[in-house]
Amino acid sequence: MRNLLSLSFITAMIIAAPLAAQDGQFRFGSQLSFLNPSGDLSDVSKSGFGLALQFERAWTEKMATRARIEYLAFGTKDLTDKDLVEFMEVKAKATVYGISGDWLYSFNSFNQGAFFFAGPGFYNAKIEDSGYIDYSIIGGGVLEGSDSRNKTCFAVLAGVGFNFNRNLGAEVKYTKTFGLKFYDEDEKSVKWDWIQLSASYRF
Repeated sequence: MRNLLSLSFITAMIIAAPLAAQDGQFRFGSQLSFLNPSGDLSDVSKSGFGLALQFERAWTEKMATRARIEYLAFGTKDLTDKDLVEFMEVKAKATVYGISGDWLYSFNSFNQGAFFFAGPGFYNAKIEDSGYIDYSIIGGGVLEGSDSRNKTCFAVLAGVGFNFNRNLGAEVKYTKTFGLKFYDEDEKSVKWDWIQLSASYRF
C-alpha cells in the first residue's frame, strides 16, 4: 500500500512538471538536504543526507501549499563500548522515508524572498543494528548478528526559507515525531527528531 501511494505521488508530480513551466501557480522540484539528528535519534545515528521530490501550489501571491515525499539516510554510528572494543563491535543505522505537507507564507512573493512554513508528516522509521562478540579469549568463537525494526509515526515540522529566484531556494526545518515505539506498545515513545538544511530547485 505504501509503495502504491509513493508511486502515485511521484507519478502525479512528474505529470505536473509541464504545468509548472506553463502556469506560475505551480512548482515541481527536488531537494537535497543535510541532516542533523536530535533527541534519542542522536544516540543511534550521525549526520546524514536526504532527498525529496515536492510539488507546490500558490493560492495567492504570498500563500501556498506544498506536498513532499522524501528519503532520509542518517550516518552509521558506532555504539561499541570503548572498554570492550577489542572483543566486540556494535553499530546502528537509521533511515526514514515518508510524506509531508506544508502551508507556506511568503513575506515577499511566491517566486522570491523569505518564507515560513509548517505542517504535518507521516513517516516510516527504520533502525538497523549489527555487530559481533569475540569469545576466543575464553576458548569460544565469534558470535555475529544483525537486527532491523521499522515503525510508522506521525510528525509535525516547521521552518524558514528563502527563494533566491523562481528556481533556486534554501530552507532549514525542524521535524518532531510522535508515537514512535520500536519494541513494545507499552514502552515510552522514542524521540526521533532532526534538523534539516536543504537546497531546492523548482521548475
